[in-house]
Amino acid sequence: MLYKYIGNKLKINDDTIVSNGDILTVRLDKDTKVDGPITTSVINSCNIINNRTGKEIPNAMNFYTERIKDLEPLDIDAGDIDEVEETAVIEDKVNHPSHYTWLKQLCGIEVIDITRHMDFDLGNAIKYILRCGHKEELGYSNKEKTIEDLRKAIFYINDKIEMLERQ
Repeated sequence: MLYKYIGNKLKINDDTIVSNGDILTVRLDKDTKVDGPITTSVINSCNIINNRTGKEIPNAMNFYTERIKDLEPLDIDAGDIDEVEETAVIEDKVNHPSHYTWLKQLCGIEVIDITRHMDFDLGNAIKYILRCGHKEELGYSNKEKTIEDLRKAIFYINDKIEMLERQ
């Protein structure tokens, strides 16, 4: 089901998860039980994708139950939304994760197009430099994750220097 989020911007560790006006795809796995005149539904699991970013909402079940009042159902047949927006953009986290493909949107190449032509240490250093500021991880602010990636790049550069000095 498609919903328009009409609540306040929600951030986790300085990363915006959802903003007012975002279209969300909500998938609920429910069990319905009929006992005479009483029908009850139990939500077993919940998956929510922000169609603007293509990313999953963390702790979707809590988000859904706590923010249901901020979710406005959309009806394609009533003209609330275009058919094109019905399908959420789902990130390919294995083959083309967004923290590496951002460069392709900018200049037509992915990070791997550069690093596959380098040795291990230099390829990893470049990989971490190019992804810094683009990878999100639950529990880390954007600043903390950027610093971590830069430290990883420095590690691989130092490893390459030490290897060359030993030759």
